[in-house]
Amino acid sequence: MMKKGKFSITEQGVNNYSGNHKIKVFVWMIGVLLIANTALNPCTFFMSTLNGVTFFGNNEDSPSTSWPTNVWFIPATEDKHGYVYFGYNNGYPQGGMNDQGLCFDGASTPPSKIQFSPDKKPAAFFLIDRIMEECSYVDQVIEIVKTHRFNALKMQGQLLFADKKGDAAIVGGPDKNNDIDIIRKKGKFMVCTNFFPNNPQKGGYPCRRNETATRMLKENPEPSVENFRSILKAVSVSRTSYSNIFDLSNQIIFIYHFHNFSNVVKMKLEDELKEGPHAYRIPRLFSSSNRDEGLKELNEEREKGRISRRIPEFIAYKGGN
Repeated sequence: MMKKGKFSITEQGVNNYSGNHKIKVFVWMIGVLLIANTALNPCTFFMSTLNGVTFFGNNEDSPSTSWPTNVWFIPATEDKHGYVYFGYNNGYPQGGMNDQGLCFDGASTPPSKIQFSPDKKPAAFFLIDRIMEECSYVDQVIEIVKTHRFNALKMQGQLLFADKKGDAAIVGGPDKNNDIDIIRKKGKFMVCTNFFPNNPQKGGYPCRRNETATRMLKENPEPSVENFRSILKAVSVSRTSYSNIFDLSNQIIFIYHFHNFSNVVKMKLEDELKEGPHAYRIPRLFSSSNRDEGLKELNEEREKGRISRRIPEFIAYKGGN
């Protein structure tokens, strides 16, 4: 279901779900229409690159803090990259990173009316999966966006992509031809919230979170855990369910839960992918006492279709925090 603050990246890939395809599409569209009438929820993400090091930070600001949050891992195959996704029980990724150091996150925006060029190919696949599986760099992402109809961005929403080389781009909103806009990074950093940078008059602007993150990165663009944590803390809100810092250069993930920036879980993507397909419920990463509790029930919910089967089997986290 699409929601304000973050959005559901869905193409024809909605048919990855079990059950009747038409019913799934109908339910998804009803969710879009209902939530489109609510005010924008905040969402902030940014990247910075300096001296060959690139970091990406994100605050996941949920419509409701009661929504269960998950992180799941899909290993590489012979011809596809492995990756990690963060999101809710519906299985739509809100953000993630692949084993090449390509990262993304998405925010909803004011409504837009995208008119795809007739030369663009229909996207008969879950497009964000293809990007994570096939792309290593932002240039490759842009080539796919320029040649395919990215239907998830047709009504509203935008994505920030960044790679380990330090390249970045915001994708979303209408350009001068009403096709999808692509804004390339200039300088050392890039910030994205809920307004279109090239069309701020459409809504969501001015944005205190964007102004704060931009000011702090101008003062200190260093891509480090300490600097990014301080920025995420400064732009967090009461509904910040989790926060991520991605070290794209080394594919390391730092996770914070419910705007508590004192406790962190650190994961190396390479190590997690070696464990095969698996998922964690994010709050349980931060409590060593009950990591096994309720896993059976979670996986039974998944088998019954109440948690998307796009999310692999839940397991207990063995690391520390």
